[in-house]
Amino acid sequence: MKQLAIMAHGERPALDAVLHGLRASGLQPVVLYGLRGEDEVVVVGIVNESPAAAPAPAGWEQLSDRERAVARLVGQALTNRQIARRLGISAHMVNYHLRQIFRKLAISSRVSLAAYAESE
Repeated sequence: MKQLAIMAHGERPALDAVLHGLRASGLQPVVLYGLRGEDEVVVVGIVNESPAAAPAPAGWEQLSDRERAVARLVGQALTNRQIARRLGISAHMVNYHLRQIFRKLAISSRVSLAAYAESE
């Protein structure tokens, strides 16, 4: 969900124009009054998510087969070299897969990955 903040000062016609522009852009505006003074209006537009868009895969499903294999081996407390030997790839490639896994799962450590892999 993206957010857009716009400051409008003063008159109601200016506010109406801002609200109209936000709605025309596909945003659902929310108006908050008097945050910094009597004449000031803050308009926050929130992006409407398209119902037709398929949701992004969550967790384990968004990993490739190779990434899942690497994650499972990390869960067994293997080093990058040991994982590389088992999968027949280089240790650098294991490191690449780990970076992708960390990004996709929004985690930052092997310990978190091991816990995650154990729960799957």
